[in-house]
Parts: sequence; structure tokens; C-alpha cells
Amino acid sequence: MSVQDAPKTMALAVMADAAGMTIQAARKKAPAIGRFCARYAVIVGFVVVWQLATSLGWVNTSVLPSLDMIAVAGWKGLTSGTLLADIAISLQRSGIAFGAAIALGVPLGLLMGQIPVVERLLD
Repeated sequence: MSVQDAPKTMALAVMADAAGMTIQAARKKAPAIGRFCARYAVIVGFVVVWQLATSLGWVNTSVLPSLDMIAVAGWKGLTSGTLLADIAISLQRSGIAFGAAIALGVPLGLLMGQIPVVERLLD
């Protein structure tokens, strides 16, 4: 062990002692913790800043509601059934629009592929 490895070994020893595991087990677990932090640190930071900004009054809550207000409203909508009804209506509208796009787009695409004049007119 070199002098440069001493801080890493000390940190692993502290982590292992706190978790009740050996240094070898902590050494295996340390990269996983680093990967987790590297992946999700930005998202966690964004959520923390969002909650702080709305809680401390930096942002008007009528423009950007706080996360706890969103969670409460979502839970109320889910338990009362209104959220599922609204999702069903939105899915129905999306399905109708998708069907209309297919009904219009596929024949026009076939016409454009077969008749060069139609392709030039619609291109």
C-alpha cells in the first residue's frame, strides 16, 4: 500500500465499519455507490433545487408548484378516480388522432410513391 492509497483505504475502513462489513466487501461496494451517484446526482440535485426554490419563495408557486403540492394533487386524483378518467379521455383523443393520421397519411404516401405529379404537388 502506498501513501497515496491511504486516504482511500481509510475511507473504505470507515464505510466498512459503519456498515458492519469487511474492507474487501466495502471495496466491492464503493464503485457501485460511485456509479449510482454519477448517474443520479443531477436528477437529485434538480429535484432538491426545485423544492427549495418553491419552498423559499424564489419562484411563484402558481407558475411552478412545489413537488409536495404535485404529489398531493396526484394522490387525490388517483384515489378519487378523476385522474384515471382524464387519462382515459386523453388516450381516446390520441387514438382518434392517430387513426385519422393513418387513414389520411397511408393513402397519400402510396399515391406519392406511385404518381410523380402527386409527389411533386405534396412535397
